[in-house]
Amino acid sequence: MAKAQRKDRSEVQDFESATIVSELMQIADYITSMREEIAALRPNEMSRDRIPMAHEELSSVLQATAGATDRIMAAAEALLLLPEGPAGRPGLDEHVNTIFEACAFQDITGQRISKVVDALQSFEKRLDRFIGAVRARDAISSDPVERARQERAETLLLNGPQDAAIATSQDDIDALFA
Repeated sequence: MAKAQRKDRSEVQDFESATIVSELMQIADYITSMREEIAALRPNEMSRDRIPMAHEELSSVLQATAGATDRIMAAAEALLLLPEGPAGRPGLDEHVNTIFEACAFQDITGQRISKVVDALQSFEKRLDRFIGAVRARDAISSDPVERARQERAETLLLNGPQDAAIATSQDDIDALFA
């Protein structure tokens, strides 16, 4: 009887050992898969190259936009001071040309913003792939200060100009107030 019990215990221990080994192998495979997914994100490239490039490009856009706005405003103000009639014509041409030249910033800013959008899309695709691989879910913030900050930000959020396809028409707005 004692031999049978030892044999049964030995079989149970072998089964438990095999189960533990199998679970450990699954964990090791999962860790290997996560390492590959993290490597595929190329986080060093993102932090070293793409994010700083996006920052620099957006800073350049802000500078170009501000400079062009200043030139346009100065030329428009100068137009207001021109004498009427033929005597003001040479100045008019000069200031209108300045305005047209200043408006050329749009092409350069469009190119720079496109670079930033491409970088952000690349980052988004990598992040989505990683989220899918690790089956990540957002943790609910337990910090009451952070939750209050997020709620306040959502309450005060201004969404900027609406897309023309979904925007409420001025006629509808006028009818609302009529």
